Amino acid sequence: PIFKLHKDWEYLKNQLQKGAAYPLRRIGKVARLKNLHHMMLRGNHKSSESKIEIVQNLTQDDVTKGFALPLPQLVAPLIKNGEVYPVGLASNQTFNETGKEILRYRLTHDLSFPVKKGIAINNRVEKDKLLVLQYGFAFLRTLHHLHTLRQNHPQGILLINKRDLKDAYRRVHTWAHIAAACMILVQDFVLMLLRLPFGSSPAPGKFCLSSEMVVDLANDLLSDISWDNTDFPIPYIAQIPQPSQSKPLTHPVQALPLEVPTPYRPSGCCDGYV
Repeated sequence: PIFKLHKDWEYLKNQLQKGAAYPLRRIGKVARLKNLHHMMLRGNHKSSESKIEIVQNLTQDDVTKGFALPLPQLVAPLIKNGEVYPVGLASNQTFNETGKEILRYRLTHDLSFPVKKGIAINNRVEKDKLLVLQYGFAFLRTLHHLHTLRQNHPQGILLINKRDLKDAYRRVHTWAHIAAACMILVQDFVLMLLRLPFGSSPAPGKFCLSSEMVVDLANDLLSDISWDNTDFPIPYIAQIPQPSQSKPLTHPVQALPLEVPTPYRPSGCCDGYV
């Protein structure tokens, strides 16, 4: 495969074959079970308890697609390395396809919830053993790129595109002991997440193993003047919408000089963030 040439290929290959795992300090069985029973009695955060139908709809997709395994709550204490953490609901305003403002809900998985200081999943991660994230400042780099383009093309039209890869994030499966340690409560069931949890502090780095390699490849192709995108057929080309200009540029915009030099990439660039 082409990604075999990438410096992180061996890490990604192992993750694809065996699943994602991260260095985690284990806790004793007594403390773990005490934590689990306490969380099952306490339940989820109030924001999700008051909107249980929304929680069901948000988790149904994971179950249907095989990203989560529903189990009766009674078996939770019998699961090796089993732990339960609360979920909540966060809301924000967004827009639908017609431009109408709507309210959108997002499930939050609180893997830092302090049942007892130092034993939450996120507090037990050995962070010094994790890979370094390459794309941790994507927004800043994007602004620098746009500024440099505007400096060189004050009257040009700058096109930008954004794609959400959350479904790709869910396809990164985890080791069994990670799945067991990140269960959530949904009414009479516990859901064992077989994918990377969104609330886990090292999970973005595990997903970035693949996303950063895709970004690197895209940038290599953009900068390669010998590359011809017609050499290989793209099966989804018909589904890619044509670029559209939301507002015509009525006057040139001159970008001011920066204190630090930034690279000029006239062919465009790709970036990623989690």
